Amino acid sequence: MEAFANSTANNLPDVPVKPSALLTPGNIAAALIVYILEYGLFVSARKPSLPESIPWVGRDGKGWLAGFLATFKTAIHYTKQCTFRGSCTLRTTTWRVLFHYTEIAQGPIPRACDSSESRETSCWLIPEIEDETMTALDGHLGMDEENWKSICVWDMLMKVIPLLTNRMIIGLPVGRNQHYLDNMIGFTEDIIRNIMLLGLTPEALKPIVGRLASLPGKYHWRQTARHTLPVIKQRLHDFSRKEADDPAYKDWTPPNDYITWHIKLAKAGGRTDELDPKIISLRLTPLNFASIHTTSITALNLIFDLFSSDQSKGYVSGILEECTRIWSEESNHATKDGLSRMFRTDSAIRESMRVSNFAQTIVGRVVVADAGIVNEAEGWHAPKGTMLTMNVHNIMHDPELHEDPETYDAFRHSREREAWEAKSAEEKTDTEESLRVKRKGMVTTGDTHFPWGAWEACLKIFMAYLVMNYEVKTLEKRPETKWFGMNSIPATKACIEVRRKKGTGRKWGVLLFE
Repeated sequence: MEAFANSTANNLPDVPVKPSALLTPGNIAAALIVYILEYGLFVSARKPSLPESIPWVGRDGKGWLAGFLATFKTAIHYTKQCTFRGSCTLRTTTWRVLFHYTEIAQGPIPRACDSSESRETSCWLIPEIEDETMTALDGHLGMDEENWKSICVWDMLMKVIPLLTNRMIIGLPVGRNQHYLDNMIGFTEDIIRNIMLLGLTPEALKPIVGRLASLPGKYHWRQTARHTLPVIKQRLHDFSRKEADDPAYKDWTPPNDYITWHIKLAKAGGRTDELDPKIISLRLTPLNFASIHTTSITALNLIFDLFSSDQSKGYVSGILEECTRIWSEESNHATKDGLSRMFRTDSAIRESMRVSNFAQTIVGRVVVADAGIVNEAEGWHAPKGTMLTMNVHNIMHDPELHEDPETYDAFRHSREREAWEAKSAEEKTDTEESLRVKRKGMVTTGDTHFPWGAWEACLKIFMAYLVMNYEVKTLEKRPETKWFGMNSIPATKACIEVRRKKGTGRKWGVLLFE
């Protein structure tokens, strides 16, 4: 038998096997399926299971079948309360855990700059923001006082808002460089696209898809670094010469922008790693991501909500009267004190953020403690790996909290404040009531209301300059906002018609975009 086998083997022709011959579509598909199945089983084994004590909206009964049916029904037709699959949406009474018992998994410098330096130097930034607003809007909306001009709101905002935010982040002239702005906007769009893409990607493919999807973002950062690195290196050099008491730097004052704030805080905290020019240039990208789209979407919704409202309600005329009066009181310039008195404009922004909110849930936090989190008051335990979120959409539209919640009422939050300000000094002796009313200003951060913020200043100055210098035709109908998963998609193609008000043309200033 052995001799037969050997003779048979010797008679078989040699067939060379090429590695490329194994890379057939069938083999690749089979390997991919096996990989996905094995990885899926591995992830499922490690995935935390939520306790049965936590209510699951739409689930009848217990067990995996009940969970599957609830998920299926939610995907098909349930819209009343949408949450991330596998996440726990906390009640309002337990929101504090998301703010006060978390550690930010990032370097502390950008967060510290945003929370301290920007507030302390905000009054010095306001003139620069105002100047950039006037220059940008004059350039994009035009100076024609006779003819109406159709403007795509989203396209306009994506050109104007980056100018305003980068005036604070990096200053001039880089903040107006179109190549820099285009690539910084490209980076922010890369992040948004990747968030959606990875949300739809199976866990097994995320290590591969994630690395490929990150390539455009790295490219756009390298393009922005061509402009930012020289500025950062020069600023670091200037600081070192100033600290060395170089006579040439006796009267040198650092520009008031994020780069200066970053360097100051890094030096004060002994963070030499944060003084690496490359690190600082990388820090600028998430700052732009956080400021450009959120501010642009807020401004877009504000314009649509305000100019599609019934004009007989006096929203636009009321804001115009307020802005004109305050600018007159402040020598026709934006000031911190003046912005803090713009109660109607503040309310219009806040109300638009309420009725036209961005997402169903916000502030997602993953439990990282090995023992999980226990809420003894409500009797539940969230194991390690659980996603905790806040339900914002339903609360913003809850009829028990807001009268006629689906209607945009621009002065919903300012009427009480204006009534309080109109009282005499004797009537304002109730300190607790005074604080309660004043804290109803637009929310900027934290779990309490702050009446003023640096990013909000951009919106207030933007809106004031728009209503004081341009006519905007009333929209017959508000452009529809669509939803994709948990997030809203703004009407990026909708247009408005604007015309410069007679007698408001500036005789000075450079129009960048005419």
